[in-house]
Amino acid sequence: MRLKRFETIAGWLLVLGGVTMGLQGLMNFDLLGTLLGSGSTIENVVEIAVGVAAVMMAYKMVGMKK
Repeated sequence: MRLKRFETIAGWLLVLGGVTMGLQGLMNFDLLGTLLGSGSTIENVVEIAVGVAAVMMAYKMVGMKK
């Protein structure tokens, strides 16, 4: 049950990361920087969490192919 909850959180972090990257690419708008303060510690923590979620989900996807 705990793993399922973690996967749900990771999924939402990936959605947040995707929306942030999309806005950055389309409109040069930094969503996280605007909401959390550009260059702030909390912004860095959120970006690291998005990265960890991406690695976790990629690992899970590779494991599903076996």
